[in-house]
Amino acid sequence: MLNANSERELAYVVLIDNIEPIPGYDRVEHALVGGWRVIVQKDQFKPGDPAIYFEIDSRVPADKECFAFLEKRHYKVKTLKMCKTLSQGLLMHASDFGWTIGNVEPETPYIMDDERIPHYANDESRFLTQKLGVTYADDEDNSRKAPSVDKYKKMEMRHRKLFKNPIIHWFMR
Repeated sequence: MLNANSERELAYVVLIDNIEPIPGYDRVEHALVGGWRVIVQKDQFKPGDPAIYFEIDSRVPADKECFAFLEKRHYKVKTLKMCKTLSQGLLMHASDFGWTIGNVEPETPYIMDDERIPHYANDESRFLTQKLGVTYADDEDNSRKAPSVDKYKKMEMRHRKLFKNPIIHWFMR
């Protein structure tokens, strides 16, 4: 997801669109968020609940205890196949960070962080990438996808052979 500055955000507040059972498994279920299916513990969320979504290909900080369960995966969020189905990303509850959930109105829930700042799923306050210290899982992606690099430099980093052509270098000036 992109923020107002067209920078990619890797962690943000979302509202749970739907919860679906996973046939044959009674301790986990699918939470649907923005078209993605994420495996979560049964009864952890219900439709309309706010949650914190971490996109695939992101890395969470190793020094935060709430992410200790990702140590074996080197703190990387990846697409996983579990329970004979895919999980695309990571969903965490506000309480995992010691944060709380509030409602302005029943249809406008938010997550209140430890600094008493509300984060709504429908505005710029939703973005938590910097606050939580989330980066891309691949160090090369951190530099290649950094906001300070223009799109042609990013393209050149992905397609080095193509950009060795002197005609393209002249054309890109």
